[in-house]
Amino acid sequence: MSLKNRRFLTAALVVSLYSQIQIAGHGQPALGVKIAYACWRGDNLEICVMDGDGGNQIRLTEDPAYDSEPSWSPDGGRIAFSRDHHIHVMDSDGRNLLKLTAGSEPTWPPEGARIA
Repeated sequence: MSLKNRRFLTAALVVSLYSQIQIAGHGQPALGVKIAYACWRGDNLEICVMDGDGGNQIRLTEDPAYDSEPSWSPDGGRIAFSRDHHIHVMDSDGRNLLKLTAGSEPTWPPEGARIA
């Protein structure tokens, strides 16, 4: 994949914010904000998380397939994402990875019991 295509794809990815954001004043980063995003590592797209101020970047997945479209569960304990046209879910620290079903663009409803 060319660098130009990578930049375009990276720019097109939507960042999923942790649903329980504490609002901070005076332009300071909000405390408690976590961001899940698709990140390039070499020639591969993985799921990463970072603090709201851009610090503490951590790669959660490491798979040859492209991982994308992360979505936080309402309680912030799990992240659903797409891999190879299937929806996967894992704990917010990358543990307990499960392949759920065919599909993409996972979304959690407010009660968090299911993934759409």
